[in-house]
Amino acid sequence: MTTKAVLIYKSKLILNSGLVEEIIFWKVPKSKYYPDGIKYRLILADPVWRKVLVLFSNHAPKSHHRHDSKGIESHYYFISTKSLIEDFLKFRKIEENQYENNEN
Repeated sequence: MTTKAVLIYKSKLILNSGLVEEIIFWKVPKSKYYPDGIKYRLILADPVWRKVLVLFSNHAPKSHHRHDSKGIESHYYFISTKSLIEDFLKFRKIEENQYENNEN
């Protein structure tokens, strides 16, 4: 019997800049792909140009990783959900500043 993911947090915001932020956490059974028992997606996107500016995710089979606005994917060293959110907000601020200055 496979246990499904249980949604534990979801928020979707349209920021003053017009960018969209979505943060989702699910509780999942601990496994090879989800050793911490959580699955997540934190994304900042430009809805007009349909462009991802920041994305943190840990979907199978990739595990913890991050995408940037240039389309580059890199490994993310996951410590805790608190540090994940802090890291996301740091990158969100950088991308939002660039967006508002039309540098994206």
